[in-house]
Order: sequence, then C-alpha cells, then structure tokens
Amino acid sequence: MILGPFDIAPRIIQRATNFVDLLVRDRPGTDRYRLWGAKSVDEAYGNLTGSGVGTIDPTEMMVVMRERMGQSRSVIRRDWRCEENRKGMTSFQFDPDDYVVPMIPPPFRGDDFPVYVRLQESRGGQWLAVPGTLPINPNVPIMGPILVVPPVGFYGESISGNLNIAGTAPEGTGCLSGNPPLIDVSLQTPTPMHIILPKTCTNILITPQEAGKALLVSFGLSDPMIEIQDTSPFTMDSSRGIHEIILAANTDATTFTIHAVMAHQCN
Repeated sequence: MILGPFDIAPRIIQRATNFVDLLVRDRPGTDRYRLWGAKSVDEAYGNLTGSGVGTIDPTEMMVVMRERMGQSRSVIRRDWRCEENRKGMTSFQFDPDDYVVPMIPPPFRGDDFPVYVRLQESRGGQWLAVPGTLPINPNVPIMGPILVVPPVGFYGESISGNLNIAGTAPEGTGCLSGNPPLIDVSLQTPTPMHIILPKTCTNILITPQEAGKALLVSFGLSDPMIEIQDTSPFTMDSSRGIHEIILAANTDATTFTIHAVMAHQCN
C-alpha cells in the first residue's frame, strides 16, 4: 500500500441491466467500507478547498462490514444470491436506479448512464477522514480513486467498448511535470484526480478544453507526469495498456475530455 487509503478501489465483477456487482479484497485492519458515488468525475472528486473543481461532493451509497455483501433495496427485493466463495472480500451490489432521487442537482442519472464510485475505509471503528483540528478540509472523508462504472451498453458492444469522460483537472496539487503524482495525505492541499478505468485500454485520447491551460497526466502513482497543451492533445496506442489515469492542472484548474477504447477480452 503505497498511499494506504488513497489507493483502494473496487473492481467490477458484473454489470447487467439494473445491476452492478463490485468487489474489493479486504485489507488488514479495515473493519468497514463506505461506498460513495456520483454522476460525474468532478462530483466524485468532490469540492476540495483550493482545487478549483467547484462542484458538489459525492453521495453516500452504502456501508458494508468487512467480508459481507451490501445490497441496494431493488437487489434485495429481487433476492439475488451469490453462490461463489468470496471469503476475504467485501461486495457492493446495487441498482443505479435506486439512487435516482428528486434533488437539484440530482446525484445520479440512473441505469443508462455511468456511475463514478469511491471507497472509504473504517479502521479501529473510525472512518478515515481529515482530522477536525486541521484548518483545511476538516472532517472530509479520505477516499480511494474514482472507479468508472459504465452503462450496461458498454458491455454490449461486440469487440470493444468506448468510454468518454469529461471533468476538471484540479489546481494547487503541487504536481510537477517529470515527477510522479504528489499526494498530500493530510488533504491540506488538493490531491490530483485519480481515475480507474473499468477495463485496460490500449487506445486513449486526452484533450485539454481551455486555451492556454495545460494538463499534467500520469498513468500510475509511480509514473512521471507529462504536460499536455490544449494545442496538442495526447494520444496513445499502447500495447502496455492503461488502467488508471491521474490528472492535475499545470497552473489553473482546467477542463478536459478523455476518450478511451477498451477491448472486451482485456481486464
């Protein structure tokens, strides 16, 4: 665990109509998990002070005890059962439509749209969060990367799935071109935006959307960040494969788009 609670993310076991099955391998010392979700990567990232993302925070979806299975109300009503052995793992099963509520803005869009989820750990009976005594982001939950859960149609494409993501790269992270991503574990400065893709992709296009503003991008917590200008979008067709993307603004927060193509035989 390089960064402890900042690098824990579930993986997708199944995505079907009105059903998402996520699984995380339990870590020593963790007694509960809280699943947070949102309708965009910006809302999943949250409104960290000084980040410039300027959005609402993610929404709590469920709390699950270690080695247990949490289910949303529609999944419980359908009496879905898991026959496989999941010892040493914790599961989260939900129908995205269960979280569509009449709020403005709505926290979720339902089963036909992506869901962006994150995990928060409880250790020793205490949820990991910024101490209330610190001046910046007090009591803000400490969460892992943003996992993109695509709509069911993504898996219906015969050869490969196409995924489009739009968001805002945070400013004030302290990240520098040529260095690995910088994570302030105290959250006294904003963290970069860490996105986990549902499958390994070999073709990706990353485009800054604001003239004169540059992105810093890395494809792993140990990989150096590279600078991308709005005049020269980043594209890669790589046999290595890309599973995670870490983004930060070079100076001021800037919007971006990501287009990723993922072969269904890749995991």
